[in-house]
Amino acid sequence: MKSFTQYLKEDLRKWFSKTDPDGDWQRINSKGEAIGPCAAAPGEPKPKCMSRKKRKSLTKKQRAAAVRAKRRHDPDANRSGSPINVSNYGGGKISEDATPLEEKNIPTSPEKWSRAKALARSKFNVYPSAYANGWASKKYKAMGGGWRTA
Repeated sequence: MKSFTQYLKEDLRKWFSKTDPDGDWQRINSKGEAIGPCAAAPGEPKPKCMSRKKRKSLTKKQRAAAVRAKRRHDPDANRSGSPINVSNYGGGKISEDATPLEEKNIPTSPEKWSRAKALARSKFNVYPSAYANGWASKKYKAMGGGWRTA
């Protein structure tokens, strides 16, 4: 039997893709509407983000319930630390004993990757985040860096 992590294939290109069904991640407001990129603006409550596919599978009411649940279980927008995952169906926290995702890609040039991460930290208010990591990855590739699998 395969483990959970063997089935899971994460790819930041999917997150940012406007055409991939698992991409186009958008922030959802308390009315259940998609309102922009998956990042909180200063002074804004904790964002709840969903892919295009997930947004289409839920009604506006269900999306609003998921936002309420997220803000109920993770009320501090400026809290640091690992994310608190909340069900998209308004059911509350997702099990704490889930297997964490392990990074499978290793930078071919660790010095360039460190520099790209440092630039991302100075550019974005929140690091690490999906957008900051995506930006750092693009910057790293532009610097001539590459990836190899572990």
